[in-house]
Amino acid sequence: MNDVFYYIPIERTARLVLQQPKSWNLISSPTQGSHHHHGIVNDWVDSNNGHRLLTYCNTKFPASLPVFIQVYFNDVETVNALGSKTGVHKLGAFYFVINNFPSVVNSSLQKIHLLAIAHSQDLKKYTADAVMQCVLEELTQLHDVGFITSLNGHSQHFRCFLTQVVGDNLGLHSLLGYAENFSRATYACDLYGNTGGHTDDIQ
Repeated sequence: MNDVFYYIPIERTARLVLQQPKSWNLISSPTQGSHHHHGIVNDWVDSNNGHRLLTYCNTKFPASLPVFIQVYFNDVETVNALGSKTGVHKLGAFYFVINNFPSVVNSSLQKIHLLAIAHSQDLKKYTADAVMQCVLEELTQLHDVGFITSLNGHSQHFRCFLTQVVGDNLGLHSLLGYAENFSRATYACDLYGNTGGHTDDIQ
């Protein structure tokens, strides 16, 4: 039997979400980035990188509404974490959220969508390259071409943009191929190691 992973297309999920009236209203009336010039950071888009992305979207694709995608990775233990089968049935789960929505909305489990799932041992054996290649190919298509969704006789063109890939320390080390045994690693955190051990060097 071949080793496989399961992938749920972002576009398919996004269409279902954006066809809901409340979601349509939230994404059609964006307030993101309004605090950038005041030096207040309420969300990722208030940062310099977020503001640059928002400006890029509005300038290059003025006829499209941007859908900002945050991808999250974490391992899921499906059995008793203290039992004898620990690790045997562990899954690597990829999720995404639509960052356009306010934090109070995205804090709901209903707004966290499954993107892909694979056996953790397969990810260790083959790395997560195959999964991330699927994500990259679809996000490229959703950036270059986008998709159209209709609600109550009105149509709107959307394009998707990747904002962040996040996870806990162990999850990101697993995803990026870094050392996962922190007791034997020179640096337990990749950010700490990249700054030579001085956190005040981070810009």
